[in-house]
Amino acid sequence: MVIMSVKLNKKILKTVILCIAIAIIIIAFFISMSSLSDATFGEHSTPQVVDTVQSANSNVKDLKSKVESNADRIAYCNLLGLNVTQEPNEVMEVRIPDEFDDVYQNYNEMQKKNGFDLSKYKGKNVKRWNYTVCNYPDHEEGTVEINLLVYKNKVIGGDICSVKIDGFMTGLKGIA
Repeated sequence: MVIMSVKLNKKILKTVILCIAIAIIIIAFFISMSSLSDATFGEHSTPQVVDTVQSANSNVKDLKSKVESNADRIAYCNLLGLNVTQEPNEVMEVRIPDEFDDVYQNYNEMQKKNGFDLSKYKGKNVKRWNYTVCNYPDHEEGTVEINLLVYKNKVIGGDICSVKIDGFMTGLKGIA
């Protein structure tokens, strides 16, 4: 019979446990980011809302050049099937970077899937209009927002996102 004894150093044991915990957190983070990139409007909506969005998508192109007023931006959101607050939460001038880092590249890929391309606006200052969405299915009121990127009164991109820590982000047409 062989008997083995192991003497564990408490400091080393704590370090190993801490490393394992950090690894689990990092893995969970990447899994949640992966699920965010796979999120679509359809996963968070009823069929009725999806039908509204799909039928409205053909009309959205007509509205791109007509967002001169707040009423136009609200009408644009309504075409997407979204009821938004009557006034924006924030209006901010944003500069589209001259060179896209990985984050901006991924954001622009989402835009391209929705018929937009921010690379055409590199180095330009655009306005970001942020509204609270009042009717996003399966989400508490006030937890979903829409961001419209506007250049020379034309929607050039944007997103719909949850402000919750475990939220989502999708393109304006819900096909991100």
